[in-house]
Amino acid sequence: EAYRRQRLAEMRDAAAKSRFGQVREISRADWKREVNEAGQDVPVVVLITRQGLVGSKLLEDCHRRLAAKFPQVKFVRGEADNCIPNYPDKNVPTILLYKNDGLIKQWIGLDSFGGSKASPDALEWMLGKEGGVLQTELEADPRLAAKSMQQKDAEQSSDDDDY
Repeated sequence: EAYRRQRLAEMRDAAAKSRFGQVREISRADWKREVNEAGQDVPVVVLITRQGLVGSKLLEDCHRRLAAKFPQVKFVRGEADNCIPNYPDKNVPTILLYKNDGLIKQWIGLDSFGGSKASPDALEWMLGKEGGVLQTELEADPRLAAKSMQQKDAEQSSDDDDY
């Protein structure tokens, strides 16, 4: 009976933490409520994008997938001009990581996420290992594996050119 009560308490605790599960759209007016006042120990991952930019579309997909995978983390998305006036295109996409009303990490530009090879795994690694806000089971940085594959492909191409 004691084990049953303990397990039910653990399940209630997990359910309380798993309350997000999707990306919320925000604007400048929502920022304080959705980001700064998210709650004690609630990590918030903010994606700043701009419609029509390929990098934004790519990271929006990664962001959406991780929101479903990690419902205990709050994922929000905002258009650059709606959240930060005059935000430069060169900085889009940007991910800002908040916890307890403070910015703890930021990544600016698509190159931070692996460029055109950005993936949900790369973003998961960055949020888990570099940002420390989610529990990832990934054992290595997927961006390094992608770079290694690119180098092997380049070496193979140069070997083929020798013939």
